Amino acid sequence: MTPAAKCRRLATMLRAKAEHERDPEARAEWQYTARGYLILANQFERNGCKSISYASFPRIRDRDEEAA
Repeated sequence: MTPAAKCRRLATMLRAKAEHERDPEARAEWQYTARGYLILANQFERNGCKSISYASFPRIRDRDEEAA
């Protein structure tokens, strides 16, 4: 299995975990992590599995920030 395929498999597993999560914050974290693995898989494919460039993910807003 290629590194990209492994990342996509992990992302699928994490999405499934998120779907079963009742806590909205925990669900968002699982989804966020799954998204990171998909980005990583794309980087593996783009770079021919040789190197990974740094990827930054957008910050998830806290409830306190949304209320402000």
